[in-house]
Amino acid sequence: FIKKYPISPQNKILPKMDFNTILQRTAVPNVTAAASLDKKVDFLAVVLTEAEIEAQSNVVSFLKKTAAVNELKKNGHVSGFGGDSDKFEKAIVVLKRAKNNQALNWEGTELSRKVLHTQQILNPTVLFADSISDADALIFLNGLLLGNYKWTRKTDEKSQGFKRYTDVTVIHKSLKLEGENLWPIQSSQFALMSREFGNPRPDTANPETMLACAKQIAQHYNLKIETIVDKELEKKGLNLIWSVGKGASKRPCLVVLKYEGNPSKPEDLLAIVGKGVCFDAGGQNLKVVPGMIEDMFADKGGSCVTLAGFCGIVQQKLPINAVLGIGYVENLLGEDSYHPSDIITSYKGLTVEIGNTDAEGRLCMADTYSYLQKNYKPTRLIEFSTLTGAAMVGLGYHRGGVWTNDEQMANDLLKSSEVSHETLWRMPLDDEDRENTKSKFADLSNAVPLKYGASGANRAAAFLEAFVEEGVKWAHLDIAGPGMFFQDKFASTGGFAGFGTRVLLNYAKNLAN
Repeated sequence: FIKKYPISPQNKILPKMDFNTILQRTAVPNVTAAASLDKKVDFLAVVLTEAEIEAQSNVVSFLKKTAAVNELKKNGHVSGFGGDSDKFEKAIVVLKRAKNNQALNWEGTELSRKVLHTQQILNPTVLFADSISDADALIFLNGLLLGNYKWTRKTDEKSQGFKRYTDVTVIHKSLKLEGENLWPIQSSQFALMSREFGNPRPDTANPETMLACAKQIAQHYNLKIETIVDKELEKKGLNLIWSVGKGASKRPCLVVLKYEGNPSKPEDLLAIVGKGVCFDAGGQNLKVVPGMIEDMFADKGGSCVTLAGFCGIVQQKLPINAVLGIGYVENLLGEDSYHPSDIITSYKGLTVEIGNTDAEGRLCMADTYSYLQKNYKPTRLIEFSTLTGAAMVGLGYHRGGVWTNDEQMANDLLKSSEVSHETLWRMPLDDEDRENTKSKFADLSNAVPLKYGASGANRAAAFLEAFVEEGVKWAHLDIAGPGMFFQDKFASTGGFAGFGTRVLLNYAKNLAN
């Protein structure tokens, strides 16, 4: 045991949220393209359709064997060693079975997750058969890069042995890695970055360390930053954020980062908000159902998606103006915790009765909405949050819900989700939902008790809508299902998947265009 787990300084201290380390861990490998395979490689992955199996036997000689072809058709993949005529030492042939772009993207992730990293292939060569279009090859390649990731704190040699790709070579008859074709490669970095923000537990990622990380990001990209910490929140009237976080030893804060990518149009500003609850125990309405509390390190998922997406906007130098606001808190049970029945005056001035302290995310974001709108004057506001279990029940683990007050924004987000292979579903919002946010003793209640928790996700959206100012185009994205899904499935590699990062990046890119 001592030999297997030697004591070392690295094993004693968990890494904090160091942005330079995160950049290194999520850097895109060197990706190159060629029209043909001209030299022998150690490992070759071939992607083809069933109709091309016979034709590709000239490239992969073991496809001439009936047993190999039968295995390929049955399992969707087959591996083998190269012969004298082959230009590889070992190869895997993958059958393209996807019926849509999202499934094709997931097939690329699965190749990384189940094969390439299992065999510790650091410089894979991926050959696409002639029938695979340029667009499909890029979708598959994006999925492959999304699978180029693993988060662990295990110290055994096998777990620590995971290594990311250094080089990826793409063989395709016509694909050129230039211009717009670089975007699926470049954007993958920020999906992985959101995982680096999202997977660490609250001993590592908490309001204090995330504040320090935000300051590093501001310095790295030369951004304007505003921070409001601890009792300064109360002094400035950010009472909702303050009330949620004041019961924890790690003091709450509001972080605002501003990027000016189009200084000639300062009035055209996109506000981005993320839910930054670094751990949610429920407060005085403590989570008591087994399985509810253990995963609540990921309740900061919206902030991780928006922080990584914001870094992508800045790093890719998109010509837009954007401001990011995140209220970082821990919602814990302590002597200073806020109470059910408290009536708190928000930054906007609306009074909010606390129906349940476990409906805390909407409180933090309401104050963040108001602060950004009053002090930065955005024209659009988009927000991501792991907000409600109701969204997870209704939409499952691979869809996010979107509520919005603007038809064009709805259409743009749905189109961005298609390009991102992250499914969004538009949800309703009407006067009945708004009525069910009202309190008998205050302007609003954060949680009106309804039988069976009826319309919980819609009521949360209606609560947030009350803090949207007239004329501001607004969208709320509840990503609770995919944000709390930690299995090796879809585009995930286990742990927090970073769902929504690519939606945000593609939405911002379309705004820029």
